Amino acid sequence: MAAFRLRCASLLLACVPAFPCAAQVYFPAGAFDADPRLDQPAAARYSAFLKSVREPSLWELAQRDPGAESYRFVWLRDVDRPVSIRLTVKPGGTGWLYSKISNGTGRRPGIWGTSGSTSWMTRGWTASLRAAFAKTGLLSGSEPSRGAAPGPDGSRWILEAVRNGKYDVIDRPSPRPGDPVREAGLLALRRSGHHAGGREIY
Repeated sequence: MAAFRLRCASLLLACVPAFPCAAQVYFPAGAFDADPRLDQPAAARYSAFLKSVREPSLWELAQRDPGAESYRFVWLRDVDRPVSIRLTVKPGGTGWLYSKISNGTGRRPGIWGTSGSTSWMTRGWTASLRAAFAKTGLLSGSEPSRGAAPGPDGSRWILEAVRNGKYDVIDRPSPRPGDPVREAGLLALRRSGHHAGGREIY
C-alpha cells in the first residue's frame, strides 16, 4: 500500500487549552511583506489558524533542529473549511503526513473541533511531494510569478519548508492552474486523501 492512514474523526482539540502552542512564533518578521502594516495582519491570521488546530511552528523547528526536514500546505478558503497538511520526512526517505481540517471557514476558523488523519508515506510518495514543493522555489531564493488575486470567494495557499536549518514560506492568493504553488497544494491534498474538486478549489 502506498500509504497507511490513521483517522481521528471530530477531535475536539480546540476545546482544550492549547498550552503547548501558546508561546510559539509561527513566522519570522517580514515573512509576508516588508511593510509591517501588511506583514503583521497576515502572520496573525495564519498563526491563529495553526494554533487552533495545534500545529507546531516550522519556523521554530528550523532553529531548534538543523537536521529536520518538513513541509506544510495551509489552505484558507473564504467560504470553506480550512486545511493544514504537513509532511515530516524521516531519515530513510519515508515520511509521515499529518492532515487537519477545522470547522468554520478560512476567515473564521471553527472553535468547536478539528478532524484529522495521519498517513505513513512511502519513499516514492514522499519524494514526489518534496519535488512538488521544490518546484515552487521554496528554499532556493526564488519564486515563480504570483498567481491571480482572489475573486469574490478567495483563498490563500501558504506553503512552508524546513531543511538544513533553513526556513521559507510562500503565500499565494488563489493561484491559477499550472502555478507550481497550486500544483504542490493539490498533490498534498491528494496524498492526504482529501477529495476536493470543482468549485471547492479556488
